[in-house]
Amino acid sequence: MKQLGKDIYFFEVKDVMPRILNLLNRNPSSRNYGSFDRDYWNYNSFDMSNARKQEAVLTLALMFLIRRKDNPYYDNEQVLEWINAALEFTSKLQNKDGSFNEMYPNEHSFVATAFVCYALSETCLLLGSTIKSRKLVVDYLEKCGEWLLRNDEDMALNQKAGSIIALHNLYLLTKKSKYKFGAKKKLAEILKRQSKEGWFIEYGGVDIGYLSLSIDYLAKYYKKAGDKRLLSSLKKASDFVQYFAFPNLTFGGEVGSRNTEYLIPHGFELLSGKFHSAKAICNAIRNAIKEKTTISPVAVDDRYLLFNGYSYLQAYRDGKKTMQSYDLFSKEFMNYFNEAGIFVKNVGGIYLVINIKKGGVAKITFNKNKSVIDGGSVIELRYGGRASSNYLGKNDKIVIEKENIEITRKFIGIKGTALTPLSFLVFRAFQLTLGKSSFISKAARNFLRNKLIRQKNEMTDINFSRRFLFNDKGVSVIDDISPIKNIAGIIISSKLSFIFAESSRYFQLSDLESVPFYLDRELISKFLGNDKITFYRKYDEEGKLLGSKVV
Repeated sequence: MKQLGKDIYFFEVKDVMPRILNLLNRNPSSRNYGSFDRDYWNYNSFDMSNARKQEAVLTLALMFLIRRKDNPYYDNEQVLEWINAALEFTSKLQNKDGSFNEMYPNEHSFVATAFVCYALSETCLLLGSTIKSRKLVVDYLEKCGEWLLRNDEDMALNQKAGSIIALHNLYLLTKKSKYKFGAKKKLAEILKRQSKEGWFIEYGGVDIGYLSLSIDYLAKYYKKAGDKRLLSSLKKASDFVQYFAFPNLTFGGEVGSRNTEYLIPHGFELLSGKFHSAKAICNAIRNAIKEKTTISPVAVDDRYLLFNGYSYLQAYRDGKKTMQSYDLFSKEFMNYFNEAGIFVKNVGGIYLVINIKKGGVAKITFNKNKSVIDGGSVIELRYGGRASSNYLGKNDKIVIEKENIEITRKFIGIKGTALTPLSFLVFRAFQLTLGKSSFISKAARNFLRNKLIRQKNEMTDINFSRRFLFNDKGVSVIDDISPIKNIAGIIISSKLSFIFAESSRYFQLSDLESVPFYLDRELISKFLGNDKITFYRKYDEEGKLLGSKVV
């Protein structure tokens, strides 16, 4: 990888600034002046403005402060006016208890409250007295802080990490020690829950993109608070993430619990002077942005552009001007992270990552170029419905050897999660009436999490076995499925995702290299006598498919 300067972060955001400003209501005569939710104020396709989209005010503030000849937004009076408008509009979105909503009315969202509080408090700290309605903003941010002190999040620890820096920022703004101690209390709790392998839990497993977000917020906190308890924790987390920065300059993916394929850069830039792994990750992120192989502000949808744009500008401000190249893959190695259930091997230019707890979901790169993403199998049942081998489980039978891995499990049923017009209306009516109660709203939120994210679906009686054979000459994958009498179709080896994870399912160029295999009803019927089907495929060391067959 080449040595790249930090300017690449600045240009990545500068190029999308017109998109960001197109999403902002810049009409001072509008009652929604300052809203970043164009779906709400312009298209009228939503009945509320998503509070999280107001996080983009920090992106504007950073562009306003970055002094460069090629930055037309620097010290621009109109940009400052829009920043003030966005800060004032956000006060209209706050619930009476101090929380904010992201997805629906009366949601009382922890993530929205924590992340909005961080982004807006950071804006206040950066801009100081240039904020016209500073007292208004600090007052409603304090209400956020009070709510965060009373509430918590334990299933998605990136959100808890965001609340820590939000509370510390409130301490810096107000000098009220309760926020400082609240941040320390939540930090102690999150550190207790960190895996010995370095990761923080995300809905039952480890997810690389969300782990990078946890690192981002905790590194921000470390920079400000200097809490030494964090250094060893951040080192373990960074050292773990480095295994998911692939040689073809992609990150994470189906091998994580929530399928995210990006890395948030600022935390790693802050840590790059302390840990070799963080330096290597920064180098990989910079090169991935240059080569357009990763999910970055230019590539994401409007929603996540508003959420994450500022981290790239912070990476520019705090990053090293140039960074020495550091090759993660110069040595061969094999690691098995038992708690995460993830196997990693680098041999002969083949880089193999397998999530055993997800039924052998795998991502393989060959000689830093071609990649194969294998999300397991989906079966279409003759009597209706579908089932998948791709889910987080604990009761599989597994064999792990130097050149052989085998996982055996059952398929589970999968269901669609799309809202119908009727279910949307019923849910909206519920939230606008009974949902006003914070207790009922919390129960509704937990129900949706179990329905859309945790997905405790029914186990089928259909068996799935996956075996990997690998060495420096190539990789073979063998899937056994039985019984097949009730199976109408099979899809094997593609990107598969069945849980609700907002920041997943983005396209990147490497997706063009992973073509799924389809086994139709006619082919399956030929094996009904055996009531078992076995599908083989073999790749050489360059990633070329040498052959596939069904027996």
